[in-house]
Amino acid sequence: MADIRRRLYLAGCEVGDSQTHSFTQLTQEAVFLFQTTEGLAETGEVDHATWSALVEASRSLGDRPLYLRQPMLRGQDVVDLQHLLGKLGFDAGRADGFFGSQTANALIMFQQNTALNDDGICGPATIATLNRVATRSGEESVASLRERERLRSLPRTLEDTKIAIGETGGLGALAEAIRRTLRQRKAQCSVLRHPNITAQADQANQLNAELYLGFELQNNSICNASYFATDKFFSPGGRRLAEIVVAPVAKILSAAEFKAVGMRLPILQKTKMPALWLYVGPPTVVVRNTAEIADAVTKSVHQWIAQPV
Repeated sequence: MADIRRRLYLAGCEVGDSQTHSFTQLTQEAVFLFQTTEGLAETGEVDHATWSALVEASRSLGDRPLYLRQPMLRGQDVVDLQHLLGKLGFDAGRADGFFGSQTANALIMFQQNTALNDDGICGPATIATLNRVATRSGEESVASLRERERLRSLPRTLEDTKIAIGETGGLGALAEAIRRTLRQRKAQCSVLRHPNITAQADQANQLNAELYLGFELQNNSICNASYFATDKFFSPGGRRLAEIVVAPVAKILSAAEFKAVGMRLPILQKTKMPALWLYVGPPTVVVRNTAEIADAVTKSVHQWIAQPV
């Protein structure tokens, strides 16, 4: 139990005394928070998936060698490596915690530029050089800068903009209504119906979508808009859209709670474009106001297109 609480603490979740052996109410609240942040089933219990995610989240850079392999290495140590490379101008991609080919290429480029052995393995010598050189650089990564530049280069119109729309069940009518209202403004829209959310991310990437809009139905009165963010990176375009859309939709739902918040949900983590995940509820209110919600989302996307960052 002390190990679970320690790892929750390292993941940024408040647990009080991390060394106690009791599963307190504060511990359960921390588990709920961690599961929400990681996009896991919110059970409040430390099941296999939650434990695996806790282990990955508590890894520090230097705990293990990092290199390209299958399945990909993942964890907080990979996030830290991607962040350091990115702020030095080596494009490791978004700091998503997955050690993929883009991260490997950025690491090799760094090693070549600093006269290190360019073996693509992040070990003690590479980490020492990274830490020494990184103190002279700014905080914003090249991935964030490139997303800003890409968004600024987009046409300031919805016409021909590729938008993927997804949902996890119960919101098919809303997804179709949003597709129709966006297509009226000549956007190219696809509704993704795969029940596996990771597969939806793959579909959106294959479509080369410029924006992903995802929706999840909740039983309570809520409207929370999530965009991709870790402690080292956030999606500028995703955050901008989340901040635009959350208030007008919350007003329609008469939601007592609404916020735009950065999360590392798998759908936000794996989509290559700015992405939004909107929690809406309760079901009866959503169904009754489907057309109004679709109109509010479309107007928000139009506003975002005009100024995406």
